[in-house]
Amino acid sequence: MIAKPALRIGTRNSPLALAQTRLVIEQLLIANPGLAGRIEIVPIVTSGDRITAGTLAEAGGKGLFTKELEKALIVNQIDGAVHSMKDVDSQSAFNDALVIDGFLSRAAVEDVLVTSAGISLHELPEKSTVGTISPRRTAQLLSARPDLKIVPLRGNINTRLSKLQAGGLDVADLTAAKLDAIVLARAGLQRLGLTSVHYQILQGPGFLPAPAQGAIGIQRRADDAVMAAYLQSINDLPTALCVQAERAVLQSLGGNCHTPIGVLATLTEHSLIEHNRGEHTQAEQQQKLSQSEDLSSPDVGIIRHLSANLGVPSASYPGIIRIEARLYSPKTQCFWHEEAFAPLPQSEALGHSIGKKLRSLCDDPNILEPLRHP
Repeated sequence: MIAKPALRIGTRNSPLALAQTRLVIEQLLIANPGLAGRIEIVPIVTSGDRITAGTLAEAGGKGLFTKELEKALIVNQIDGAVHSMKDVDSQSAFNDALVIDGFLSRAAVEDVLVTSAGISLHELPEKSTVGTISPRRTAQLLSARPDLKIVPLRGNINTRLSKLQAGGLDVADLTAAKLDAIVLARAGLQRLGLTSVHYQILQGPGFLPAPAQGAIGIQRRADDAVMAAYLQSINDLPTALCVQAERAVLQSLGGNCHTPIGVLATLTEHSLIEHNRGEHTQAEQQQKLSQSEDLSSPDVGIIRHLSANLGVPSASYPGIIRIEARLYSPKTQCFWHEEAFAPLPQSEALGHSIGKKLRSLCDDPNILEPLRHP
């Protein structure tokens, strides 16, 4: 009789998803040598992989890339599901039954502009055509270069690179046009080892990444204590804190994976006073942190349960978290920007506070109204 694998790891069947799953397994084996030869990869074709026409928003959103994996967890077909965290919706139909509490160390967070010659955004000829399906990337590009023509482009990384090389587009009425550039996540190129691709990193406050971009998370059943222990053995706490904070912004904004928002959380070992030395007293800095909302109030949701969830006592968190977020209006090229700092135990609460502040400031129905009626 063939023994049942100790762990069944579910993943999408794309080259990038499989590469990321191999990274997860590599870390599991380093931390748990007894799992050698006892981990099975279970490829699952998702609705997002099958539906290739139109935009993701029209098809049902990026949840199309995760719902089959979540269902496989619920029916005990797999023990863990590997996700690109930027593709995981802020709300799940299985919130009570499933948890994501294993994170690998985060890779590069930036987007890159890919061209055949490796030229920068500002070096692109006037009225160049750039392919991307992302509303956030579209808004960022047009904010920097209003003359650009942005066209929808879907497919896995290799598919999009081949379309760039061929100069072809992903929309029927523009097939005769030339594709001059595409935008991809730098982490994906690195994980696939595509070192020959010519690109320029899109940097600066105008190019914040998607929430949780560059992070790999592993989802499990909430009542699976064995899988919880395995994931705890590989969990990268700094990545977990940043991902939770960035996703909290999206949750309180009321957004999803195709909301035009960029968010980046970063950690520092310096204290609040050291970070602002010469600018504010401790009391003044604390007032600055809470000027939009009282972070200690119960309705903001201070992370009193954080140490229990992550297995690390709150007292062991040195330093602070900084969150920067920018919400874009794709039709007006306006944006709303928020930046704040807080002690690490308040990281998720700070994310919720920023999300609520952005929602209160945003008066553009073209952004938030679709989120109320998905």
